[in-house]
Amino acid sequence: MTTPARADIILTNGRIYTVDPEKPWAEAVAIAGGRILAVGDAAKIATLKGEHTETIDLGGRMAMPGFADVHNHILMGGQADLFVPNELAPIAPNFRRWRTTAGVTRTCAATASSRSPLSVRSFMPRNSSSG
Repeated sequence: MTTPARADIILTNGRIYTVDPEKPWAEAVAIAGGRILAVGDAAKIATLKGEHTETIDLGGRMAMPGFADVHNHILMGGQADLFVPNELAPIAPNFRRWRTTAGVTRTCAATASSRSPLSVRSFMPRNSSSG
């Protein structure tokens, strides 16, 4: 008999949009290794909790699967030379390095190597007080 997998993270007490037309909503989801392990009612998902599982109470909020859309806005660098809105000011010095695809690639590689991989938490909604 195999031991059932244990979740790294459980999101519970929420409205989980499943994208399944047969059952579009659930109340909890278990995630292991960055992948969805199971979706269902809170009691079923709670059976996947292990000693090191982080449980996040959504407090009735909605969660849904998503993906990271990694793409570039090359022309933004040129536009920044003419006009840099306040929200772009912190990254404006990088625009001159990003004039070529190679510059964008080097910047992305340097940034990626200096940071931890994205986690499910990265997709959690932020409230206005936490930025």
